[in-house]
Amino acid sequence: MATTALYLYGLRRSADPHFRGPQVNVFVLNPDLGGGVVIKTAEEKWTIINPGPRRTSDDLARWLRMQRVLGFTVICTHDPSAQAEALQKLSSGFRIKRIVTASGARDLESAGVGVEMVRAGDVVSLSGSVKLKILLNRCIESLCGPDAAIPMTCQLVYRGKRLLVVPPMDKVSEAGVLKGNDDLSSDVLVALYPSSDSISLELLAAVRPCCCVIGSRGRPSRSLLDRLDSKATGADLYRTDIDGTVQVTLGCGPVLARRWVQ
Repeated sequence: MATTALYLYGLRRSADPHFRGPQVNVFVLNPDLGGGVVIKTAEEKWTIINPGPRRTSDDLARWLRMQRVLGFTVICTHDPSAQAEALQKLSSGFRIKRIVTASGARDLESAGVGVEMVRAGDVVSLSGSVKLKILLNRCIESLCGPDAAIPMTCQLVYRGKRLLVVPPMDKVSEAGVLKGNDDLSSDVLVALYPSSDSISLELLAAVRPCCCVIGSRGRPSRSLLDRLDSKATGADLYRTDIDGTVQVTLGCGPVLARRWVQ
């Protein structure tokens, strides 16, 4: 009964009255669910960005079943070797259609699913209306081999709305992304497990978000919180360490972000 009530509550929240037309829902998951990002397109196509470690894969699988997910595409933006075991477990209960990554193909092939390698400037189609643009550090990409762990920044595009997903990166990698991409402007900035040096003022100036979401397994550093403070950026700020899973809805109207309450 509790599971049914939770599922129906989730449906009511997804069908927001402010978004009567097609919409894309993006869920920045709390750490207990792996801390990745789940995308549901208007055509009900599902994508998981970073399924997380093996230890949280059972909880992630239960959450996906509650949403009636049968299959999905996987995007690995960083540390593919750490996520390979989780993918192996998930593949026993779901249809993993493909795995997209910039590095670590050999690790990910252990899941028994075809791996699609991407490079800077590539565009991955998640559905007929949703595209994912790959924004890599071109300098690092040219120097690394196929098995090197290259952090992959990606930008979701839907009906003129943009959502930027930034993986854990050092200053050099972030500077490379800034240098290699002319237009990073996005409505939403999702920072996954950022360090105290991540998400610089230069990056914030380039992105100019109206909403920021920090995906963190613990309390983010004070210096990072100061840079992302709403008074400094003018953007709403959400944190998975406090708010739990955060849902962002992109549609014809303004971007809507709120806490996903179970």
